[in-house]
Amino acid sequence: SNSFFLIRHGPTKLNDGSFLGQRRNPPLLSKPPPLGTDCRSCFSSPLSRAVETARASFPNATIVDDDRLLEIDYGNAEGLMLSDLQSAYPDLVDAWKNQQDPPFPRGESTSNVRDRLLSFLDSLNLITGPIWAFSHNVVIRVAIGYHLRIPLPKWFRIPVDHLDPIEFKQYQGKYYINLSLEQRAKIADQLVSHDASYTLRYLS
Repeated sequence: SNSFFLIRHGPTKLNDGSFLGQRRNPPLLSKPPPLGTDCRSCFSSPLSRAVETARASFPNATIVDDDRLLEIDYGNAEGLMLSDLQSAYPDLVDAWKNQQDPPFPRGESTSNVRDRLLSFLDSLNLITGPIWAFSHNVVIRVAIGYHLRIPLPKWFRIPVDHLDPIEFKQYQGKYYINLSLEQRAKIADQLVSHDASYTLRYLS
């Protein structure tokens, strides 16, 4: 098996509760220290906060930008708070409540992110050695939710911490998520209050 790590960029001043997607490009508040672990191939979203995190984490690595690792495109919701979104686009919020997956106004849906992420993962099949990819909140939620077989409408509840690597094992073209006990517990805590039976089935 081959190890693949997906990691969220470091914090920025615009991680303030507003929708931060592709249309704003803030720098990091501070650069993280080098990870000090093996990296044979390193990929990053082209956005500054991801590229800066990748370069700081692996100073000697060649960083390959890939648009498929971009954060979800929030479209016209970029920069809005959730309360603003609810006022401006009530039909969108109603669709979410009905377990639907509409795109953000002039933006992407969660399914769109899933499709490009799976395309990216398929492109790694011939690479050997530890692979690292620096990306964003929604992209990593999608990766976790998809590989744990969590229903798509619940993916927004999956917590993704800055700079916390999510490990996958790649074997014969398939990916198997390898969460730590702490990571599993955090996901369970977010899901259990909504559907205890579901959480026990998929995370026990």
